Amino acid sequence: MKKLINDIQIATREELRLMRKDMEVKTDCVIKSLLKRYQKEVDARKRLHNKLVEMNGNIRVFCRIRPALENCSKLSLLIDPFDNGLIIVDSTNGDRKKFNCDRAFNEKHTQSDIFGEIRPLITSCMDGYNVCIFAYGHTGSGKTYTMEGLPNDPGVYQRSMNHLFRIAEDRLKDIDYTISISMLEIYNEKIRDLLSNNKCNLPIRIGDNGILEIPGLLVFNASATTDLNDRSSRSHAIVCVRLRAVNRTTNIVTESRLNLVDLAGSERVSQSGATGQQLKEAQCINRSLSELGNVVTALRQRQQHIPFRNCQLTRFLENCLNGDSKTLVIVQLAPDAATIQETISSLNFADKLSKIQKRNLNYGSLSTPSPSKHGRYRNFSKFENLRQF
Repeated sequence: MKKLINDIQIATREELRLMRKDMEVKTDCVIKSLLKRYQKEVDARKRLHNKLVEMNGNIRVFCRIRPALENCSKLSLLIDPFDNGLIIVDSTNGDRKKFNCDRAFNEKHTQSDIFGEIRPLITSCMDGYNVCIFAYGHTGSGKTYTMEGLPNDPGVYQRSMNHLFRIAEDRLKDIDYTISISMLEIYNEKIRDLLSNNKCNLPIRIGDNGILEIPGLLVFNASATTDLNDRSSRSHAIVCVRLRAVNRTTNIVTESRLNLVDLAGSERVSQSGATGQQLKEAQCINRSLSELGNVVTALRQRQQHIPFRNCQLTRFLENCLNGDSKTLVIVQLAPDAATIQETISSLNFADKLSKIQKRNLNYGSLSTPSPSKHGRYRNFSKFENLRQF
């Protein structure tokens, strides 16, 4: 009897072991199947989101009108009430001109309103696409306010970083993100590292995967006084955010860049009161912005040769204007009669840029896995480290 009971126990344990093993195999298969289906849903979401962004255009142009200054004659600068992408300018001689853009904002629109239109681009960057957002306009038109904002009303910089970290936290179970940040300025055609003690002339490096490699950069603006604006920035300030995403299920690695650019203010040299070194700076700024306009024209006309390499600014922005990257230009406008020529020039630029048909080039696409090359980039795990920016 004891032997029989013992044999039954052994048989039962063996049966349970086989059942457990079978259940583990089946459970493992179910989990793998669910993970595979989940990954397909994630990929489908990315594709749908990207299609939505592309429907709006991979290159978009916003125009933002800042409030008029006190004691200044106001220019008639209006947004068509039936078309928020049409700006109407009535000059003092009675001429009426119309300019197109993708979206126009007046002085009543808030920083939150602006970022509401930018948020999908930040999501695209987290999905693996290059994104560039830059503010364009003449001196005093409000570029730095839009990009930096105020401590109690932040601009594009801080809102973008907040959204990046929010998405990274939401996806933490599925994706491991490494976020690196650097800062640089282009001053008199020289790239200066703002996070390094050695602020020498740095070259633009292009890695094996077509991604621009720039040393990691502290906030340092080269400023000088002119008669137009005693806080006029004399350099193009660029915040570079590098994202590296590792899918915890598939181990696929993707890399992308977010470039936030506060362009130097353009101004008529004859009106600026600049001489000597300041005159040289103004001429250099205007030349780089002119070259940016030439690149825009070449893209619009679908020319075979695009003059990206004519200056450091356009060379740096090359990846942002080519391929499947996403680019947003925020053209700042001042409704002051004294700056009507500069405002018209900015509106012409916006109108021209909004008509670009991007060439279908797979230039350094970041939607496919690529190896990580951190170089001298600094990593930040918490947004508190970025408040200084």
